[in-house]
Amino acid sequence: MILDLRELVVGVVNTIPFAFEDSGAELSDDLTSAEVYVEGAAENHAGYLTLSGKASLQGVARCGRCCKEFPVRLEFLLSYKMAEGLANEDEEEFLLLEDGRLNLSEVVRDQILTEMPFRFLCKEDCKGLCPVCGCDLNVERCSCDTREIDPRWAALSSYFEEDNENDHT
Repeated sequence: MILDLRELVVGVVNTIPFAFEDSGAELSDDLTSAEVYVEGAAENHAGYLTLSGKASLQGVARCGRCCKEFPVRLEFLLSYKMAEGLANEDEEEFLLLEDGRLNLSEVVRDQILTEMPFRFLCKEDCKGLCPVCGCDLNVERCSCDTREIDPRWAALSSYFEEDNENDHT
């Protein structure tokens, strides 16, 4: 969404509210479906331009451990200073307007990507899948040997297996 802020910049209006929705599924491979709802306002405080609001993401995510799909809802606050051009200020602190316009979809996308979790989990203590047989460890226990043997000691493991077999005879 391109937000036209020219009237705000010249002082014709003091506030420009905005609201829109957009698809959010392309934000992460772990989101199977998602919608982003954004609302807020751009304001002119005697030449000091601000943008504030809230973005909500609702959708379905795939757990990074057990691969189950589950509903997800995340909220992100938007709070920015805006300027048409800068003399000596740090550009990273301001959203720069191009001909009095701002690509709000890009700003929201960047904010969500910055704050969104790296990996979605269906629950904090999700046990995931067995690396050997693939069963869901949240549902059932398996009898697979999941011990990892240090490759530097792997040659000695057969020695201990033979020693244990000799003990039983």
